[in-house]
Amino acid sequence: MLPDFRLRQREYLLEISRAMNARLDLSSLLELTLKSAVELLAGQAGLITLRRNDGSLAPRASIGLPLQAVPLFEPLWRDLEGEKSPQAIPDISLRLALASRAAGVQMRQVVALPMEIGEESIGYIYIFRTIQHLS
Repeated sequence: MLPDFRLRQREYLLEISRAMNARLDLSSLLELTLKSAVELLAGQAGLITLRRNDGSLAPRASIGLPLQAVPLFEPLWRDLEGEKSPQAIPDISLRLALASRAAGVQMRQVVALPMEIGEESIGYIYIFRTIQHLS
């Protein structure tokens, strides 16, 4: 029998794969993926950015953030064209602090997950926490 966390993880992945096969509604699929990622990583908010045709990134789904605050988090994905890992950016914590202050929300930690199809980077999932979690 799988531990609770692994069982929940499996359930989320099955739900997401069923959604991918059942419908072509990208917005619903992104929301389901984001909701699952936020819960799995014990976050309080999340954001998905997807790559545009010109290579820039743009927000496409968010949860737990005021809608008007989403553009204020742009420093997190600025300059990520061609980057494989957002954690490689030395000032990502500073960028989060500035963005969360500008948005008026208390986010203390960000987990940034690259989204890829094969070798192609298509975007990022950002999970925000209001408190530091010890690993």
